[in-house]
Amino acid sequence: MKTNRLLIAMITGLIFTLSVSFSDIMEFKKNLGNIESNVLRLHIIANSDSEQDQSLKLMVRDGILSGYSEIFENSDGIDEIVKTAKEHLLEIEKTAEKIIRENGFFYDVSCEVVKMDFDKKDYENFTMPKGFYNALRIKIGSAEGKNWWCVMYPPLCVPATTEADLSEYLTEEEIDIITNPKRYEVRFKCVEIYEKLFGHKNSDGLTGR
Repeated sequence: MKTNRLLIAMITGLIFTLSVSFSDIMEFKKNLGNIESNVLRLHIIANSDSEQDQSLKLMVRDGILSGYSEIFENSDGIDEIVKTAKEHLLEIEKTAEKIIRENGFFYDVSCEVVKMDFDKKDYENFTMPKGFYNALRIKIGSAEGKNWWCVMYPPLCVPATTEADLSEYLTEEEIDIITNPKRYEVRFKCVEIYEKLFGHKNSDGLTGR
């Protein structure tokens, strides 16, 4: 069975490479890797799927974005942004707890910086490819509800961010990938096949929901 799946994948890969060269696929894969490596995502998990808990999640989101966006925007590069996030974990946790208490709830909050898999996510003006990203993750209470995420760095959580702003963080090719993903559908599929054949690293086994 495993051999059959591998054979099918290889045949499918050969079909796709008729329209996309191997070097193009590797270059595209490199660009995807650069996007993954230079992004910090914000991931907030609600206590439950109740209307109140989901509303509370969004209140925490608004409080974090309004209170910390400027700190993250002024960081110089992904290494510094991850370091900044780790240095502010306790402060962010207390801010989230304060918002929760002010709204009449007493859930515990935990904050951490992790590397985790995320599925493809479409936003209004851009699409974040499926990948393995740094994430500032905030868990509220039992953390069993639907979650919310955006991109903290580059500051794509801020609606006013433009493609011109993104040029400070990503190359022209990388910006085109996230703003015009349909143009790269064949390349995305080729990379998916490549990673099924040769594996895709995931050091902690976490998966974005």
